[in-house]
Amino acid sequence: MFAGRTLTFSTALSEANRQNVEGYLAQKYGITIPYVFVQSPNQNLHTDNRAFTVDGWFKVTSAGTTQGLVANRSGNNGWKVYLNGGTNKLNFEWGDGTTNVVLADTTTISAGTWYYFVARHDGASSFKISVNGTSGGSTTSAIDSSNSDLFFFGTTDDGTSNKLTGSLSSIGYYKGSNLSDAEVGLHYNSGAGRECCPVK
Repeated sequence: MFAGRTLTFSTALSEANRQNVEGYLAQKYGITIPYVFVQSPNQNLHTDNRAFTVDGWFKVTSAGTTQGLVANRSGNNGWKVYLNGGTNKLNFEWGDGTTNVVLADTTTISAGTWYYFVARHDGASSFKISVNGTSGGSTTSAIDSSNSDLFFFGTTDDGTSNKLTGSLSSIGYYKGSNLSDAEVGLHYNSGAGRECCPVK
C-alpha cells in the first residue's frame, strides 16, 4: 500500500474522509514518512485542459537556491511549483511550449520551517498560489498548461533539475477540482500533514 510512498484513490474523497484516512494511518501504522495523496479518477495524473489543485507541506534545509516541489512538465510545456532561490518565495509557473507565465507568492520561505502550499487552476484562465492558507498571488492567463508529461516530486522539469533539499509531506493532487478558499483553509487548519507539521 505504501510502495513509492503514494496513496491512490480512484474516486473522489470528501474532506471528512480525507481526514479520516490520514488519522487512521497515523494511529494504526504510526506513519512518519512523507506520502503523496492522489485524488484522480482512473488514476491518470496527466493534466489536460481542466481544473486542478496541488497542495501539501514542505520544509527546506537551506534557502537561497531554486528547489522544486512538484511538477507536471517537460521543457517549457506544463506547470511546476518551486522555491525561487533569488527571492525565497514560491513560484507557480506554466507554459505551452512557447510562452511561460510565472506567478509568485508573497511569503518569504525560511529554512527549517514547515509550510503549507496550494497551487490552483480553474481550467479556464485563473491561476492562484498561496502559502499557509493565506491569499498569495493570483492572475489570469490564456496560456494552456495541459500536457502528457510525467509528474515529478522534489524536482522540476526533467526530474533531475533543482532538487529539493528538505522534505515534502501529504502532497495532494486533485484533477478536475479547483479547491475553494474554504477548502484550502480546512486543509491548512486541520493540520494536514500532522505527522510532520504542527497541528493548527
